[in-house]
Amino acid sequence: MFDASLAHAEETLQRTLESAISTPKSISVKCRVGVDESDTMEDLVALIGRLNKQNCKTFYLHARKAVLGGLLSPAQNRSVPPLNYPVSN
Repeated sequence: MFDASLAHAEETLQRTLESAISTPKSISVKCRVGVDESDTMEDLVALIGRLNKQNCKTFYLHARKAVLGGLLSPAQNRSVPPLNYPVSN
């Protein structure tokens, strides 16, 4: 389990996926519909595209974006950002 900040840490995300791919199990990813200002449909499609190239085939989308940098607590991140069901469905 990792946190939403991996969406901004491309090299760490890449190394993590490379390590996971070496196992025989399938990889699924749960992610937010956005992180900070990277919350457009294009940003989400780009992230899923990069993950898909690393053999991630199952995605679970959390309908809220994540607000990082200490602006919201973890509990607030689960309730304050508005739900975006059209993107997550």
